Amino acid sequence: MNVNETVIKNTKLLRLKNNLKQVDVAEALFTDVSVYSRIETRQIRISLEKLFYLSKLYEVSIDSFYEGVELGIRPDLNFDSNDLTSLSEIKTLLEEIKALAIETSKSK
Repeated sequence: MNVNETVIKNTKLLRLKNNLKQVDVAEALFTDVSVYSRIETRQIRISLEKLFYLSKLYEVSIDSFYEGVELGIRPDLNFDSNDLTSLSEIKTLLEEIKALAIETSKSK
């Protein structure tokens, strides 16, 4: 299962676990239910911003949406040191976002 499929699967599982309907989640995200439905059916990708708001709604970390993702470098891809530096920078940014989310949730 790729990253997007895993995120969507976990998004839907969290919605069901919290006994919410798609319309409830759509309202929480300030979007139309048809848009949210298209996210759950993988017709469009969910934005990081929406994942952030969902993490607040469900009171979970953003990491929860990525549980079960299997990462590995495909042998047919050629990564150089610049690519790995970029990946490291992205990881650092995600850690900063996570820390900010935790800090924000504590202040409420």
